[in-house]
Amino acid sequence: MAETKDLKLHGMWASPWVRRVTIALKIKGISYEYFEEDLKNKSQLLLKYNPVKKLVPVLVHQGRPIPESLVILEYIDETWTTSPKLFPFDPYQRAKVRFWASFIDLQIFEKLRDVVKAPSDDEEDKIIKEIQDNMNKLEANVKDLHSGVKKLVPVLVHQGRPIPESLVILEYIDETWTSSPTLLPFDPYQRSKVRFWANFIDLQIFEKLRDVVKAPNDDEEDKIIKQIQENMNKLEANVTDLYSKGTHVSGETMDILDILMITLLPIINGVEEAISIKFILPEKFPFAFSWMKSGDGLPIVQESAPNHENLLFEKLREVVKAPNDYEEDKIIKEIQENMNKLEVNVKDLYSGGTHVSGETMDILDILMITLLPIINGVEEAFSIKFIHPENFPLAFSWMKSGDGVSVVQESAPKHENLVKFLRKIRQFF
Repeated sequence: MAETKDLKLHGMWASPWVRRVTIALKIKGISYEYFEEDLKNKSQLLLKYNPVKKLVPVLVHQGRPIPESLVILEYIDETWTTSPKLFPFDPYQRAKVRFWASFIDLQIFEKLRDVVKAPSDDEEDKIIKEIQDNMNKLEANVKDLHSGVKKLVPVLVHQGRPIPESLVILEYIDETWTSSPTLLPFDPYQRSKVRFWANFIDLQIFEKLRDVVKAPNDDEEDKIIKQIQENMNKLEANVTDLYSKGTHVSGETMDILDILMITLLPIINGVEEAISIKFILPEKFPFAFSWMKSGDGLPIVQESAPNHENLLFEKLREVVKAPNDYEEDKIIKEIQENMNKLEVNVKDLYSGGTHVSGETMDILDILMITLLPIINGVEEAFSIKFIHPENFPLAFSWMKSGDGVSVVQESAPKHENLVKFLRKIRQFF
């Protein structure tokens, strides 16, 4: 085992997200201390180390916490740089791995969790169909890691090779054109924090703003706005200190996608048995199933495998209840609380004031600058005012820091056109 200093992992035995980390540490030969968490009675350490989501896994290295499994995996690969590598060396191949890691995580893992929580048969059927569609996309494209899946923009094409997904593109740019200014910090721990928050802003705020536009009724709109508010509060309070290929899996080599696929199968099996529906069939997805089963017999995989009978998805299903009452005021309050967290903490992020200019800007700058037009557009399109500049002066200062910067203005949508577009989308849904 590699020599490590003060490395701890907070996890829970049945979590596939924790398994990703344990497998990565073991494949790298890194020793660590493990702490099992009772998620019904979370430890004070877990709440301290992951105050935003209060979930496992959390890796703590020399007293510094890194939450979120995909962020942890990149941190491990960048901190312990000896072989085997979890990411390819080539920036384009790395971009494709990041795209597919995110796709598997959000479009399959998360939707499996949604199946467990489905409040009705109709909702369950809908989610199952989404999973099946996503498995089809994975099956059709993953052999060469081709990424023509979502049919959405942006897509960067470099030397004839496409790179989709904005956050993936940003890392690709940073790794391909390595001269200053860099979009990510050099230090792996700082990079992990930037990735965590970049993903948080993208998924928990940007995506939910899109959901507000698509909301089919007032109750659903209220529910989503509440989620945005809560997420903005978390951002506001916590961001302060930021400144195939044919499988090649073995006991000596395994990459991030291998780990995700290997840990996916037990959850599919557990959910299918719990709800008495078989919806991921091996004969329909032979390559994907071959990949998911490629870790069978490997000690480092089997050591972290949950006991199938103990997963108890049925009991989890029984206790999960769908919320019934949605109020716009509650959702707006959630966004405001999240903005409060950002406001409270952001002053330490850039203590000297914003450093945005035509020559220097990082990933979080880009996300914050591009967030403001969407907030403004949604508020005007649907006559909802829920983010007030006077309540969040620092966050607004950050979001407006790109004003007058040519590279920002050149890509800015016209406000009137954005409002019209948002209203058309709402009419469609």
